[in-house]
Amino acid sequence: MSLERNVFLGEEINELRAQKMEELSKYFDLCFSVNRLASDFRSAIVVDRDVTRQVLCACLFQRLHENYQAAVLLLTYGLPMDSKIIVRTLWEGLYNLRVITKDKKATELYIKYGEKLRLEKLRKALSKDRPFVKENNHSFTKEELNQFKDFYEEIKSVDIKIAALAKDAGLADYHVTLYSLLSDVAHCSPRVLDSYLVLDEQDRVVDIKWGPNWDKDYRFVVTAAAEGMLFVLESINQLFGLRKENELSQLNKDVDEIAKEMLQEVKPV
Repeated sequence: MSLERNVFLGEEINELRAQKMEELSKYFDLCFSVNRLASDFRSAIVVDRDVTRQVLCACLFQRLHENYQAAVLLLTYGLPMDSKIIVRTLWEGLYNLRVITKDKKATELYIKYGEKLRLEKLRKALSKDRPFVKENNHSFTKEELNQFKDFYEEIKSVDIKIAALAKDAGLADYHVTLYSLLSDVAHCSPRVLDSYLVLDEQDRVVDIKWGPNWDKDYRFVVTAAAEGMLFVLESINQLFGLRKENELSQLNKDVDEIAKEMLQEVKPV
């Protein structure tokens, strides 16, 4: 077998991956340091199980930590586009976490909005007689359906807009810049697909790129993922009183160094 046939799903990628991780160790070491600090936070958290906000934030933290690890793993395999999609998910979850840690009332809103979406999906599935409903034996009594309807009427006005959420989280600037760029990738915009084109000197398409890619874009992904995760840790640190400000400060400086490195290469138009 060959890399050309197996691409990311064979053993051939492993040697190349190891070489690139060593070559780009400066950046991946930062990713791994942030990951280890997140694990330290997880071990240090003491959750009051009777406080819904703490339980919710602990679960959300674990979910975002896994998002972060998945994004870094994809990047180590030379999949920056797919990594960006996961990083976008990380930032969206970060907005929720930041708001919930700042405002106790946001916990109830977050839960109600989640239930609203769940009931809307359930209603659509039942009304369309979707196959998965039958396959999973989702049968409801008339009384249960009435309860769903009554509950939905209570919460149907609840709404969460992502831009407003980012503003409440104090991350509005990131939303209109970083998050917007990540969204282009998630929605497969035509501009993003340009990166797959191989052009000649006359800008004619001569081939389509395939396989692992560790071009300069990896630094953008590293900073976006690491900075997002550090914001997560900052919120968790404040909510649970972990007193890890010094550790966070040093890693933030390391992220800033990579960001400055990228900016120095940007040529003015």
